[in-house]
Amino acid sequence: MHRLSHRTLQMFSKSVLKLYSLEEPGEINKRMVECVSMLVSGDFISSEILDSRRGFYESHSNVRMPNHDKWVKRNAELVHQHPVVPYVLGGGKQEVLSPCDLVPKREFQRTDLFNEAFRAIGTEQLFTLIPNKGTIMGVVVNRFRAYTESERTLLKLLRPHLVRAYEVAQVSLRAQNAGIALPSPADLYDRGLTDREIDVLKWMREGKSDREIGIILGISHRTVNHHVASILRKLGVETRVAAIIRTFGED
Repeated sequence: MHRLSHRTLQMFSKSVLKLYSLEEPGEINKRMVECVSMLVSGDFISSEILDSRRGFYESHSNVRMPNHDKWVKRNAELVHQHPVVPYVLGGGKQEVLSPCDLVPKREFQRTDLFNEAFRAIGTEQLFTLIPNKGTIMGVVVNRFRAYTESERTLLKLLRPHLVRAYEVAQVSLRAQNAGIALPSPADLYDRGLTDREIDVLKWMREGKSDREIGIILGISHRTVNHHVASILRKLGVETRVAAIIRTFGED
């Protein structure tokens, strides 16, 4: 991995701190864009999500284009020409990549997506994949000059934090929709909980047994046992009920 300067690492720490300081989970896409822009300069930085099955496409960006809504709609029509789409649907999992990592540059330059979108926002792109079941999601940086190895390295280092912050925000949103007063992601991380432990805690709150939680999360009930024990230890309580009250309050 490329060696980073002390100053760059300090900026990386500030970016991660900002990412985990999110108070409103509904703002996670905007916050991810802000944190990436602290580390990698770009003419157009966006958080994008594509659900091919439902024909759904959404983009949150740091700037608005002229006739922005029309431009986003056209992107939605062309996004399947992006090499990352068949790559991810085919099981690809590389963490940070550009279109030209997947297809020859001249081949991509012949697509409508490149000519109608990339020529306007930057012909060089880095795409940081964020796992999101059933969808293709990532934070995307576009600009007109090539990326350095340092910038690729920074995105690789930031990616696990983007993934964790996004997952915790989704747990918070689901809890809000269910009328559960879940603490902010920053509060939960301050308590030392991991994203998986937060998932387990949420299902504990809904009265699920360890075996039921294991089935829901696709892990063994013994692994759930370990997560529960870790949650109790980190919260300084002895029972599941006490853990729920400590984090969610009483009903």
